[in-house]
Amino acid sequence: MNMKINLNRIKVWVSLLIIISPILNIYDIGRIPISFGDLALLISAGLYLCICLMHNGRIRNGSFLFSGYYAFFFIVTMIIIIFLQQSFSLVDMLKKWSRIIIFVTLMDFVAKDGFEVEYARKWYNRIAVALSCLVIIQWGAFKFFGIVIDPYLKRFPLNDHGTIEDLLAFFSRARNANAWRMAAVFPEPAQFAQYVCLALGFLLLDDSLMMSVKRKYFGALAITLASALAGSAIGIIITGLLWGLWALRYIKGKVTIGKFLFLAALLFSFCMIIIRVDIISKLLYRLSTITEFTEGSSGALRLLQGVFVFRELPLSLKLIGVGFGNVSFYLQSNQITTPLLKDIGNAYMNGFSTALVSSGIIGMVWYLIIWVRLWRQSTQMYQKVAYLVLMVLFCSSNIFYSCAAMLYFSFICSQFESVCNSRR
Repeated sequence: MNMKINLNRIKVWVSLLIIISPILNIYDIGRIPISFGDLALLISAGLYLCICLMHNGRIRNGSFLFSGYYAFFFIVTMIIIIFLQQSFSLVDMLKKWSRIIIFVTLMDFVAKDGFEVEYARKWYNRIAVALSCLVIIQWGAFKFFGIVIDPYLKRFPLNDHGTIEDLLAFFSRARNANAWRMAAVFPEPAQFAQYVCLALGFLLLDDSLMMSVKRKYFGALAITLASALAGSAIGIIITGLLWGLWALRYIKGKVTIGKFLFLAALLFSFCMIIIRVDIISKLLYRLSTITEFTEGSSGALRLLQGVFVFRELPLSLKLIGVGFGNVSFYLQSNQITTPLLKDIGNAYMNGFSTALVSSGIIGMVWYLIIWVRLWRQSTQMYQKVAYLVLMVLFCSSNIFYSCAAMLYFSFICSQFESVCNSRR
């Protein structure tokens, strides 16, 4: 009995560390090149696997969906470096592969039995709604009272975003230009949207969520309004997609007067929000940049940067890729730029493009097969919601190595099969 209680407690802590890791990932530890989010995931993976072994258990072979893929391309990466004599950055390689090892451990092992889904959904939704309320408060305080709320920890350096001082200076210039976009505790609105949109999907589409209808709609409306105020294009698109799916489910069956009036009131409220925060012009501007193949075109950069990079690779590397953790250094050492990004060595591209450039056509086909298998194994609504939102993000956001991706995969991969078989 004590063993079971301890394991349940460990599952709770593992789940908590995973759901807050994208927030902790905002800050670097400083002395070593990892973020607090990486550290949280490392602790969660090591903690659970150690507890399994300590209680006379064993780690049973799982599906190894990701383990086999990354093990193969680790060998390919070594072959590229050694036999094709490609130079590489040891620091960048170690950082990326350390993350991959942690992620694979969580996705193929811990998420299957060490991720407490009910607990994770409950607290993740609460955190997402709280952050959304903070964005609304930030907007209202500045709009009506001229008060600036910057809830950042100035003691720690930012992860891949320079210093806090630089970030606050950027926000100050944006406010002076009437272009400030609130993002709660995150450095940019896109990261805020990446974190909270999954909660919106849970609140709208997951009927198994143990929560009153009023609390669900309050949370959903708070996240929707915050996403609109933050102004992230991908956040607005995902929000619209999720509400559209909700509307299709809501009107399915007999259309009553109550349903009609509720939808009419909801549509009117959305129209008021759209007009008030000028969503249409922001979204149209972002979408218009998709066809502008020039530097600074954010839409085209998110969708097509990886394709432009892939076109510059020799045939051999188009087949097997340049290696995970080696993209940035490969671009820099070969002086590769694209019309969308002139910054040499900048490996910014969306998730699927990262897989394509890193593992080539062979790896991309394999990676897509993994995604198909994940969909087939997603029997619960929360898994399907996480899958759908993550797929949209992988098409448009630089999320491949992020803690946010790990959060989504934890929900998708959870409860597929047991990992820890303890002897009773």
